[in-house]
Amino acid sequence: MQKQLYPSETIDYALETYLPKVNVKSQLIYTSILVFVIGVFVALPFIYVDISVASPGLIRTLSEKTELKSLVTGRITKMAVMENQMVKTGDVLYAIATEELDNKLQLSVFDEREYNQKIADLKSLLRIEKNNVFANSSTSTGLYTQQLSVFRSQIQENLFAQKKMEVELYSDRQLFKEKVISRRELDNKEYELTKLRAEYESMFQRQKSQWQADLNEIRLHVEQKKTEKNQVIQQKQFYEIKAPVSGNIQQIVGKYEGSYIQLGESLGIISPDASILVECYVSPQDIGLLKAEMPVRFQIDAFNYNDWGFVNGKITDIAKDFVLVNEQPVFKVRCQLEKQEVSLPTGYKATLKKGMSLRARFMVTKRSLFQLLYDKVDDWVNPNLNQIN
Repeated sequence: MQKQLYPSETIDYALETYLPKVNVKSQLIYTSILVFVIGVFVALPFIYVDISVASPGLIRTLSEKTELKSLVTGRITKMAVMENQMVKTGDVLYAIATEELDNKLQLSVFDEREYNQKIADLKSLLRIEKNNVFANSSTSTGLYTQQLSVFRSQIQENLFAQKKMEVELYSDRQLFKEKVISRRELDNKEYELTKLRAEYESMFQRQKSQWQADLNEIRLHVEQKKTEKNQVIQQKQFYEIKAPVSGNIQQIVGKYEGSYIQLGESLGIISPDASILVECYVSPQDIGLLKAEMPVRFQIDAFNYNDWGFVNGKITDIAKDFVLVNEQPVFKVRCQLEKQEVSLPTGYKATLKKGMSLRARFMVTKRSLFQLLYDKVDDWVNPNLNQIN
């Protein structure tokens, strides 16, 4: 008896029995799906998407934070600063006592004034000539008033001696004519008169030379005093701690008026109020893809990008060497922001601030979907090569 392959009960459920019963009126759905799939594959080389590399970043100012330090040791006499206060360049934040420098400055000013009075007296004395020795000469210092008085007395004494000698010489000449005295006695008288006249000239020139030497020396002292005064004025500037840049004060130390500060002691930090930029930290494996002027999109961590969107920018500077951040080598990349605010669709705006963290997406290139699919397949086919890369 021949053995049956299928029981008769299962014939009604077999594929051979079902297919002849199927009546296909149209293949539209099948054809549509087939055309769609083929179209997708054909369009893959023509559909391009942006390829980007991402890195963390931080919004900061162009200038670094500036630390306030004292250049001298002393007592605080004025304190015009508080935490988070906005200051402008040149504002005096701390003033330190300058009693010692003030005394030096007063002494220098007094000495300079005294020297100037002496210079005025010497200039007046140097205008004295032989024909106006006894004319009125104004002197304000005791020293040169006394010298002028002594000089005039000596001149007066010499002139009296000359006058007396001239009278005696006149008489001796008459006596010599009458041969009462000898020629030798007459010559002695003439010699004495010539000597007195020479002493007068020497006295006059010696005194004026002395006054000229004093004038030159005092002028040198005046220049020294001016130098000392300028040095004291410059030193006093160190006793005023001014804001080197505009910004807001942070980390103020616990000082108050009357407190003492030491040389080099830190008093706080100024965060510059300058234009902001973005500093990104790019890994070494991505740095080779970046170049200046490359577009960037920033996703601010404080604002959900689905609501607030992205902020566009571009690369302005790429570091030539790496730095260690969290013990990992990274390259610092600085970027410029197109705008410094984000907004909601409702129109509400929020300003970007220093210190906000973000995620930067550098638009490296555009690639077609076919190229991306090819790269994916290549990763599957050559997994070892992908691990090496």
